[in-house]
Amino acid sequence: MSNLKAFFPANRGRWIKYTLTSLPVIFSALIFALNSFVDNFMATIIPGGNQALAYANTWTTIVTGIIAATTIIGSALYGQYFATNDVKKIREIIRGRIVIALGITIIFTIPALIWPEFLMQIASGFDQNVDQEIMNSGSRYLRWIAISWLFSTWGYTMAMILRESGYGNATLISSCLCLGLNIVLNIIFNLINKDLELLSYSTNISLIIGSIVFFVIYIFIKDKRLLWNPLKMFAIPLIVWKQFIKRIPSFLLFCIGSITVSIRYVFWNHGYPTGSIGNNPEYQIAAANILGISGMFFSIFWNTFESINANVTIFVGRELGENNYLEAKKNAKELQGFHMCVSIIMALLLVIISALITKMNFLTEGYKSLLEQQNPPINSDVITSGAEVLLVNIQNTLWPLAWNIPFWVWYITKNRIISTGGKTNLTASIEAIVGLISTAWIVSINYSIICKQIEFPWAYALFFVPDLIIKTACYEWIYYKVEWARNITKEFEKVTN
Repeated sequence: MSNLKAFFPANRGRWIKYTLTSLPVIFSALIFALNSFVDNFMATIIPGGNQALAYANTWTTIVTGIIAATTIIGSALYGQYFATNDVKKIREIIRGRIVIALGITIIFTIPALIWPEFLMQIASGFDQNVDQEIMNSGSRYLRWIAISWLFSTWGYTMAMILRESGYGNATLISSCLCLGLNIVLNIIFNLINKDLELLSYSTNISLIIGSIVFFVIYIFIKDKRLLWNPLKMFAIPLIVWKQFIKRIPSFLLFCIGSITVSIRYVFWNHGYPTGSIGNNPEYQIAAANILGISGMFFSIFWNTFESINANVTIFVGRELGENNYLEAKKNAKELQGFHMCVSIIMALLLVIISALITKMNFLTEGYKSLLEQQNPPINSDVITSGAEVLLVNIQNTLWPLAWNIPFWVWYITKNRIISTGGKTNLTASIEAIVGLISTAWIVSINYSIICKQIEFPWAYALFFVPDLIIKTACYEWIYYKVEWARNITKEFEKVTN
């Protein structure tokens, strides 16, 4: 029993400490996630909007995942050096993180601006049955939303740096402003015309204004460690680049793991194309219709767990940077239990939403509008039945997501703890290998004769089994068998000597 208690905060004061640090991060991440939710929600009232957005957002998810990988690598360095109060090195690492993140985003933004139609086809799994207007509206949306990736990357990276520095409250203001603007603009544009492209306009405008406000807030924090001259963005010495270059293998492995998560949607879209779900092809239901909406709800709760990265950086990384290994290990254990408790609360909230999904008929307005526009016309009873089938499938794909949240949070916390001690090669290797195994598993689910006989939600739930088993086992073994608690600030000393 004493061993179990070690995985939870030792007293009321420590519970309060972790909670006060986490709440601003959770709320700002929640508000940030609601920006995406607003777009997805508005898309449900546009004919075919939900399906088109699901395809376009596959690429947004890929970009976001890769930027998150840069954060994992960068925060491992940042957390420990922040504890040393070496202002010069802290600023250099901040500049390095921003330059790398923006550079990677540009690589994806250019193709999305030039070939959005082709990228939409890839994301749809080259679905030959999808309505062409869905692809056209999605392509227009993707071209414009690609511009927002640059502002999102800037805001996300800077927000993570503030959270890791203990200034989580500062991100709340700009996040609230972005959300408010996005909602107002979406309503205005929806009154003008129900067009998916207009949703991207509201996202870009709100992000641009929010980024400007965020930069002003950032300056007013007046922490000399965080203040750097934008005109010297690329003034990053070779010694800092060496630290990032040394972690390129880890970064690439994390990217492989992240991309394999995103391309799952491509395989689902290919395995379950338009008309393949439900007992009537006239329903025109595809995996994208279902996962677009279930993902909309799931992302609200999942994005709140950005607090994992901030908490580990603050309570584990800083202690390692000050050579307080025992305190770092104690905090690491307590954070696992603390994060587990928060995740259970989030999972229960998602369960409640899942139970109510079949009553949310407004989610199928766009789907029904698209069917009503078909030529030859589709019987109204078929449209009503199709909407019911869609809601049931959304509900049944949310169940496994809700139940798995605590398990995912448990091993992701361990991942961040191990990474903050510099063992990023190990954690990245696990993510890449399991990602590839999961990709092979989803292919077998999609194309095996046996699995084709089961309904889509069952196939979706079955998919998560190897991911949970392998990752949980690997991270548990590494956590207890590998000496992950190290002070990586000494790497600088070795390079300079």
